[in-house]
Amino acid sequence: MSKNNMALVLTILLGWLALIFLPWWVGALATFIIGYFLINELVRSFVIGFIALFTVWTMMALWQNLGTHVSVSDSIGLVFGGIPGSLVYILTGLIGGITGGLGSLTGTLLRKTAIKKQVS
Repeated sequence: MSKNNMALVLTILLGWLALIFLPWWVGALATFIIGYFLINELVRSFVIGFIALFTVWTMMALWQNLGTHVSVSDSIGLVFGGIPGSLVYILTGLIGGITGGLGSLTGTLLRKTAIKKQVS
């Protein structure tokens, strides 16, 4: 398994475990940690964090919606102008993905900055 695939799987697992028990922003902290320790390239860091939390947030939204008698996504879609419930899941995933991508990117940038300061 390549380092990128390992980072992606680890981020998904860490994000999923964190979001089961802790607030929404802990997912960004999970991607920050993985970005800091495992990812070297900036674009790759953002993409891995984005994909990981997009997946986690979308799956969490689906999972939580399955436990209700009324489709929460359809109700939220009605509030936002009648958009379909499936689009609500995608929008939820996009918000999570952007959060994860920025968290991972921040971790990678912090490590790169720390390495530059040590060298000079």
